[in-house]
Amino acid sequence: MPQVTGAVHEVGVDQLFFSTTDARGVIRHSNNVFIELSRYRRDELSGAPHNIIRHPEMPGGAFKAMWDTLKAGSPFAAYVRNLAADGSEYDVFATVTPLSDGGYLSVRTRPVCSDLFDTACAIYRDARATEDQAIDGGANRRAAAEEGLGRIAEMLAGAGLSSYEEFQNTALPAEVARREELSDGIPVRPDAAGDLRVMLDSVTRIAAGLDSWMSGQQQLAELSASLKAAGKGLTRTLEDPRLSVEHIAALDRSDPRVKPLADLLDL
Repeated sequence: MPQVTGAVHEVGVDQLFFSTTDARGVIRHSNNVFIELSRYRRDELSGAPHNIIRHPEMPGGAFKAMWDTLKAGSPFAAYVRNLAADGSEYDVFATVTPLSDGGYLSVRTRPVCSDLFDTACAIYRDARATEDQAIDGGANRRAAAEEGLGRIAEMLAGAGLSSYEEFQNTALPAEVARREELSDGIPVRPDAAGDLRVMLDSVTRIAAGLDSWMSGQQQLAELSASLKAAGKGLTRTLEDPRLSVEHIAALDRSDPRVKPLADLLDL
């Protein structure tokens, strides 16, 4: 593994890079942006385990969460700090998706939601410390990763999130929306012809469809937040000792002013 130098290089807002792996996480394909940012040659990456770019600051618990999710057939998204071949580091927001052949597609972009990224980094530091302490106490790396994952779950719960899945489902649409705000967008080439014209038209149609889909996701996210807020208020109300089963049963339902309220309380 390269020695960490402390040098940092950033992913461009419009840089999108990917790699595909087999079921064991061995790299099969990668694009030129991945080659550039990882500082490895293509032949060095091809056939290498994807953790060739793993930064030692990353807790094993984060990768256990990833593999548990992927092996269950679900996609996974996370903030990740990577280590390049020259010892420099770069941060990404990675989305990993299972492929039909048993392998995986990993797409990475620049993290652009600083609040969510900072939250993830703070959780990772704490989980890494938990894992280091476990290893110092004689635990192997697998057991330490279990403890790290448990610590990640504890910290997410402390932040009001029920699971890592809830965190990633918050981060993913936020990252996509913010990146679109910062991006230069799809090139406009009114004079384009031939294959370039076809590609630009196709990409523009896909982008419009994605915009519509993301708008729907935003509405769902806002509805979810409203339901959570209403749920907390309802919970506090129902904990009022005056709303006991006995008190509700004793309401005068013959009074037309009381009956609608009594029906709601029954529900």
